[in-house]
Amino acid sequence: MRTLLLLLCSLIAAAAHGAPAKVAVLPIESPDDGTALRLQKALRAGIEANPQITDAGPVGMSLDEARMSFSCFEGQPDCMSQVGEVLRVDQLLWGRLGQVDDQWVFELHLVDVKGKTALRDGRVAGIGPDRVDALEKVARAFAAGEAEPAVHRVALTVSAEPKGSVVRVDGRKVGRTPLTIQVDPGVHAVGVSNTGYVADERMVRVDREPVSVTVVLSPDSVAQANAAQGPTKQGLSTRTWWAIGLGAVAATAGGVGIVMGVEAENLADEGQRLLDELKRTSDPALRERHAETKSDFDRTKLTSNVSWAVAGVAAGAAIGLLVWDVLDPEPSAATVAPTPNGFVFIQRF
Repeated sequence: MRTLLLLLCSLIAAAAHGAPAKVAVLPIESPDDGTALRLQKALRAGIEANPQITDAGPVGMSLDEARMSFSCFEGQPDCMSQVGEVLRVDQLLWGRLGQVDDQWVFELHLVDVKGKTALRDGRVAGIGPDRVDALEKVARAFAAGEAEPAVHRVALTVSAEPKGSVVRVDGRKVGRTPLTIQVDPGVHAVGVSNTGYVADERMVRVDREPVSVTVVLSPDSVAQANAAQGPTKQGLSTRTWWAIGLGAVAATAGGVGIVMGVEAENLADEGQRLLDELKRTSDPALRERHAETKSDFDRTKLTSNVSWAVAGVAAGAAIGLLVWDVLDPEPSAATVAPTPNGFVFIQRF
């Protein structure tokens, strides 16, 4: 009997010690729903392959909702463990997927809910946008407790004639020729351009071995013709712009002159009315009002006269500049025109 009890206790202890931990997987935070779904499936596949943990099933809470509910803005393990407590699990797994310079950045985190500590953290960056399969391998390995798989990248060498041409890979500027960069296996758009030459863009397949691309750019006949013809004057000349500005000043000053002139006439009528009343009475208050009205009239009349003078001068200067520009056109501004071998600086003095 005693032996049977000891055996039973041993079995219970072994079962308790070997019970897999229950893991809740929050939905992957990603700018692309399709990619997030693929990574979510990869995580669950990794959990199935890991005998130490078991999937708690779908979670009706997004990562953003979890952070906002418990103010876990930095994703601290002790804070995120509260989410696990609400979900009644032993471990909590979540991840975020973003892009930097058209390259994937993938973060994964696993916390022990009871211990409020991080069990594992993972981060992988520099994976091309067409390599979701590589992200899936990372997600599966993380959930399975395996070593992070190495992301295989391949050397791509681009040379061009002329040298120093700008190189873009998948729309992103990566440098000037000659250069060698590391890219993910797959098909990439390689563009090469240089001033005065026709740009070249081609699709390049990269497999497991290094790839070299050599491009010879053709001179741009349109750029050569423009360089030979020299700069073409476009838009309004500086004198015309000055004339427009002076015209605006003249219009504004004229408007002020009109308003002040009307106000001066009103003050003159008011002053005459007060003067007529003073002839019939010697009220000191009336005499003071007449003096104030006369002072306001003098000031307003002066402002009107000055405004009209400014308007006249500005209008005259504007007309003079326009006539000058017609009789003697302004030289073209300094221009840099492209040539096949560089630039030519053109300026009329």
